[in-house]
Amino acid sequence: MTIHMKSAMVVCIALVSFAAQPFGQAAPSSGQAAAPLSGQTNKPAGQATTARPGSVALTVVTESGATLPGAAVSIRGAVDRQALAGPDGVATLLNIPPGTYRARISRDGYVTFEKEVTIRAGVRAASEAALSAAPAAPPPPPPAPKETPKPSPSQSEPRGPVGAAKVLSLTDLAEKMLDEKAPLVEREIGCSVATASQLVLIRETLTSHTHADADEMLYVVAGDAVLKIADKETPFSFGSFAIVPRGQAHSITKRGRNAPIVLAIRSGHPCGG
Repeated sequence: MTIHMKSAMVVCIALVSFAAQPFGQAAPSSGQAAAPLSGQTNKPAGQATTARPGSVALTVVTESGATLPGAAVSIRGAVDRQALAGPDGVATLLNIPPGTYRARISRDGYVTFEKEVTIRAGVRAASEAALSAAPAAPPPPPPAPKETPKPSPSQSEPRGPVGAAKVLSLTDLAEKMLDEKAPLVEREIGCSVATASQLVLIRETLTSHTHADADEMLYVVAGDAVLKIADKETPFSFGSFAIVPRGQAHSITKRGRNAPIVLAIRSGHPCGG
C-alpha cells in the first residue's frame, strides 16, 4: 500500500511540470538556458546602447598656407565645444557626439570664417580653415570745416586802391577855401583803400545825412557849430572831436560869426566807389 502511494505522487509531479511548458515546446534540460519568447532577443550583459564620441583636429592657416596660432575655434550642434589653436595652428575639440556641426573660426586681423564639420563615432576628424586678412580700416574723415558767418554788405571787408602818401597844411588849405562864397565848400585831401578824408567849410548847415557803409570821424579845425547825431545836439567848436558810427544820421549847423571848418575822415567805403 505504501509503495503505490509514492508512485502516484511521482506521476502527479511529472504531470504538473509538463503542464508548465508552452504547448509544443520541450522543457529545457538541466543547465540549459531557457529560449527567448517570440519578439525578444538576448543581449550580452554590459553592452552600451550609445555610439562612441568622436573628435576633430582643425588646422587654421592663412591664405598663403602659414599656420595661425591663437585662432578661436568653436562648433555648435548637438553639443557646443570651443578651443584655441596652438603654436602649430591646430585646435583640438574632444568628446563630440557623432553628427554634423557648424564650425566658426576667428582671429583678430582676419575675416571670420564658418564651415560644416562631420563627426563620426570613435574617429578623430581632420579639417582645415584658411582665413583671409581683414581689409585695412578706412582713415577717419577729416574734421568738418568750421562755418564762418557771412558778413552783411555793411560788414564786408572793404577793398580799394592804395593811395599815395600826402603831407599838407590844413591851415593853408582852409584860408584858400575862405575865398569861396558857396554855402558849403569841400576839398578832398586823400583816399587809400577804404579811408577817405576831406576838409569841409560850412557857412550855413550841413544837412542831416548818413553813411551806410562807413564810419565817420569829425574834428573841428576852426569856427563854432552844433553837431546833431540822431536826436541829440552837442556844441561842436574848435578842437572838438566826434565819431559817428555808420548808419547814424547827423548834421552840422553854424553857430556864431565864423563858419566852422571840419576835418571829416570816413572809413569803410572803398576809394573810387
